[in-house]
Amino acid sequence: MPGERNDDRPAGGGEVAVPVATGRPVRDRVYRSGRYLVGRQLAGIGIRLVGILVVTRLIGPEVYGLFAAAAAVAAVLATNATIGADVQLVREGSSTAADDTAFIGLLGSSVALGGIGVAMAPSFGVWLSAEAAVAPMRAVAALVPLMVLVTPARARLERELRFVPIAAIELGADLAVIAVSIPLAVGGAGVWAPIAGLAARQLCLVVATHLASRYRPRLRFDRAEAERLVRFGAGYSAGKWLSLVGQLVNPIVVGRILGPTGIGHVALATRIVEQLGAVKQATMRLATAAFARLGTDRQRLRSAHAEGVLIQVVGSVPLYALAAFIGPFAVPAVFGPDWEPAATVLGLLAIAASIGTLFNLGPPLLRVLGLNRPVARLRALQVGTMLAVTAIAVPGLGVAGYGLARVARTVPFILVHRELTGWFQPSYRAGVRWLVALLPMMTAPWWPAEVRPLLLAGPILLIALPTTRDEIRYVARQVAKAGRS
Repeated sequence: MPGERNDDRPAGGGEVAVPVATGRPVRDRVYRSGRYLVGRQLAGIGIRLVGILVVTRLIGPEVYGLFAAAAAVAAVLATNATIGADVQLVREGSSTAADDTAFIGLLGSSVALGGIGVAMAPSFGVWLSAEAAVAPMRAVAALVPLMVLVTPARARLERELRFVPIAAIELGADLAVIAVSIPLAVGGAGVWAPIAGLAARQLCLVVATHLASRYRPRLRFDRAEAERLVRFGAGYSAGKWLSLVGQLVNPIVVGRILGPTGIGHVALATRIVEQLGAVKQATMRLATAAFARLGTDRQRLRSAHAEGVLIQVVGSVPLYALAAFIGPFAVPAVFGPDWEPAATVLGLLAIAASIGTLFNLGPPLLRVLGLNRPVARLRALQVGTMLAVTAIAVPGLGVAGYGLARVARTVPFILVHRELTGWFQPSYRAGVRWLVALLPMMTAPWWPAEVRPLLLAGPILLIALPTTRDEIRYVARQVAKAGRS
């Protein structure tokens, strides 16, 4: 995680350096934030996996697919309604007037786009050839304002690096989900179980975040603040919106071809991969605030980027590899035989997520530097690639075609690399070594059971290298330093 320079580096890993901090208090707060975020994500993994396991096993892939489709559409609506305020309010260090102005704008945009989602629900059902999709779409679209109005209060906490209360709030929200959704699923509520869980989560986040930040929205509108928000949001939202449009490929394209069941298989595999990316998610959450504090110092930015890449790779890729390796027998055993196709796509999603750990920090760094246009181009190419490959591959390969599309989506990341070279020369050497060793494990779904043990040769050789063990200890130390003063 970005924060300091020291000589505590892994042997043979000279490309990894921690940047000079803007001051010891900032360094300590960044590390402490990272520790709590990682801890919150790790705890959240267990809570959410329990919820996913129980709810999906009870309601089945078709019903879960109806919820996943509605949730994906609502996520795009919510992100578009946010108009970049989540980053802008953190990036520039805003005033109460800016927060109030953003709140008013977000209230209007979220109600409008949520209403559009409700109105479009019947057309969504026709597209999926599933009348049962209409009511869930209406219900989830109505939650869009709750998804959006937490933004100014959360931005206050993030720009002050107060990730400790954020971690506690989000952990409580995770508990609220299972407390609501599991009893309903056991009682036979079907698709309404995860919808009620989502509503409980969003309500918990809104109330608790406003209390923790001590932010009380007022109906105050500052024209200058609004203009700044719109200027930044126009470019930022284009890239972010395009990124989330990629989430619509599953409900819109896969759903059209394979129906709600196909959506459910893809959504389950996606959720598993997302839950295992705790370290990746923590570093991504810290990235904007931490990079913003480093200014435009090229060496500091290079060091912070290199360290973040190593932390993401070491903290996430082994878990992706393990999930893909055991998926062929673990998914049907744990979730039920109806979920077996999810194991196939799980391996491909793990490969795509692993490659992404090398490049994920590029877009937030470019945004902090005010370079929204390259990020928008990246997202546009990624969405186009996913749409094309999914439409071509899914009819013949089923849900595995979607997995191939996610792998193909990583190719446009080369644009991020090229853009970063205008500021510094990014280094991925340590991360690539981990990927080369662990990617074979992720191909397990396509090998006979008796051949799969051979795929473990890569990680065995990797862990035998002294450099690898040094890197593991190094990453562990950076997280452990979070709580030191």
